[in-house]
Amino acid sequence: MIEDAHINLKVIVDKIDSSYYEEVLPEEIDLILNRAYLALIKRHYGENNIYKKGFERSQKRTDDLKNLVKTNYCEFQLLDYFENGENVYKINIDTLYEDKELVTESDDEYMIFIKALSVIQSGVCSKTSDVKLIQQDDLTTLLSDPFNNPSKSKPAIFFENGSIYLWSGDKTLNNFKVTYIKLPNKVNIGTYGTPKQEFEVSPHLVDEIVVDASQIIIEIIESQRVNSNTQNLQLKE
Repeated sequence: MIEDAHINLKVIVDKIDSSYYEEVLPEEIDLILNRAYLALIKRHYGENNIYKKGFERSQKRTDDLKNLVKTNYCEFQLLDYFENGENVYKINIDTLYEDKELVTESDDEYMIFIKALSVIQSGVCSKTSDVKLIQQDDLTTLLSDPFNNPSKSKPAIFFENGSIYLWSGDKTLNNFKVTYIKLPNKVNIGTYGTPKQEFEVSPHLVDEIVVDASQIIIEIIESQRVNSNTQNLQLKE
């Protein structure tokens, strides 16, 4: 699949500018493909906001990216966040774990939130629950709402400074598991000293990546032409 992507991109580039095609190297093609790869994932999962969450997600989009969907456990710490003393935990998504005991670290890197499960304890009882995603603007409102804040309903999570925060009201967080889109491995054709790495998305998305990569190349070519024309004008003057 990575070989096909290189071939198809070279065909497109050759049609655009055969002189540029002669200069482009395999590692440069991989660099451009990886740039287009990340852009496609963000676009297909609707990541158009500061929360790193795909609000416009659909089952089809998740299926398209199924090889990038991972579930891992997270460390967390209790914070003194609200003045009223309700429990808020900062979830560490920089290091993810394969097991709930937090022993075996995952090699995957978090990219976009999909969903989460938490184990919450109240007194001697514990309960596994999904979470309610809220926005920063809703925090103040929910603090004064006795029917919808986490003291009476399911735990809530919100995003701040690139981190996940869980608000559990008067309950204690015992365990947190996140399902997310992982940062994909960078594709590599494997011909210039580094191991081969294929795409991790559905084949039809690779075709989109190639088209997007060709657009990046067109921008590069046009930029070079503009710079060249500008230099020629300066020389004439």
